Amino acid sequence: MIELTRAGSYLEGGHLLRIPPNVNHLLGRRPELTYFSFSTLTTVGYGDIVPVAPLARVLAMLEALIGQIFLATFLAFLVGNFLTQKQKDEREATEL
Repeated sequence: MIELTRAGSYLEGGHLLRIPPNVNHLLGRRPELTYFSFSTLTTVGYGDIVPVAPLARVLAMLEALIGQIFLATFLAFLVGNFLTQKQKDEREATEL
C-alpha cells in the first residue's frame, strides 16, 4: 500500500527497485505489496522488503501502529461480546 504513494521506495533483497517510467507495474506487484502490508500490520517485519524513502518509512510506522490498534480493538470487541453473552446466560439460568 505504501508503494502506491511512492513507487520504487523499497529495497527488495538488498537491491533498489528500478522501474521504467510509464509502466503499470503495480498490477503485477500486488502480491508483494500485500505481503509487505500484512507483515507490517502484524509487526513481523521480515526485512526482505524495506522502506527506503523517508515518507515510506513514516507510512510503514503508521501502518504498524494502526495494526496494533486494530488488533487491540478487535480483541476487546471479542472479549466484550463473550462476557456479555456469558452474563446473559447466567441471568437466564438464575431466573429459571
